[in-house]
Amino acid sequence: MFLSGQSYGIFLHFFKPSTGLVNDNRVLQVKGLSILAILISFPSIFTTSLPSAIAHSTNTGLLHLLSWVFLAGSLMLGTWCCEVTGQGNLSVIFGRVTPKEVINTGPYALCRHPVYVSYMLGWVGSLIAMQQEWRHNHAFFGFIRMVAMAVVVIGLIGLYREGAELEERQFMLNEDVVQGENVELGVRRKYESYKSVVGARWVPGII
Repeated sequence: MFLSGQSYGIFLHFFKPSTGLVNDNRVLQVKGLSILAILISFPSIFTTSLPSAIAHSTNTGLLHLLSWVFLAGSLMLGTWCCEVTGQGNLSVIFGRVTPKEVINTGPYALCRHPVYVSYMLGWVGSLIAMQQEWRHNHAFFGFIRMVAMAVVVIGLIGLYREGAELEERQFMLNEDVVQGENVELGVRRKYESYKSVVGARWVPGII
């Protein structure tokens, strides 16, 4: 379910604007790294058993449980974001768009970029699942997969951060919007007010 949710969010829920993308290469990198992360991690995700995690108090069981918490949290947060935003109402990451409205309800009342947070939670949960599998099997190939996954996750987090910063600049400074259009003053002021209320980009009350 987590992997299906990731695929839906990345490829279907968010539209590609008719005005194009700010950076085509960055979008390709996001999609390419996401597909790579799915291919690397799915064997480990499928071996993550919640009943086993609950039944065992060993380190392996705790890692099972922790990966479940992250994966389930990612799925629930991602579903909540999709419900609040609606399909086809928000641009894909790095879209060249002129902001028309500010979403400040649901998960957006907790942090400013909950969609990216849901992605990060899931990939970190996948990485934890791979780590517990490697510890359990002591396989060198499993260790290599885990390291590769860590590199991919770091790359994705960097892209999410860059995309989030671009979106905030589009609201505040009219950067990379459609030529000839301007962000309405009311939208800018509403976003300024929103940022003053919701100060956290990622974790409510922290960062």
